[in-house]
Amino acid sequence: MTAEFDSMSYRRRYRGLIGVKSKMPLRDMPVLSRIYPPERARSAGGSRKPRFLLQPYLPGNTIALISDGSAGNEFGNVGALTVLPKLEAKSVPFKPFANVDAMPLL
Repeated sequence: MTAEFDSMSYRRRYRGLIGVKSKMPLRDMPVLSRIYPPERARSAGGSRKPRFLLQPYLPGNTIALISDGSAGNEFGNVGALTVLPKLEAKSVPFKPFANVDAMPLL
């Protein structure tokens, strides 16, 4: 079994290597109303201070790994979709070792 085949079997089994998990457990409607209060959404639409509104929603431990697949990935210019598994694999160690949420963006 080659390393490439083993890597792809993990991706198939787990449907990718990364995921999104809520920091707040959603158990019932009162919790849902705290997460998504309709009056907050209405007031956000008419505000002229977007930086003020986004402040509580931008976590300080989230990064993006960005590539268009054009260079810097030892494969040459291969395109964005080809480099996605590599970016996904690079984003995995960030959470357990540094408590940083990393998302690949193409």
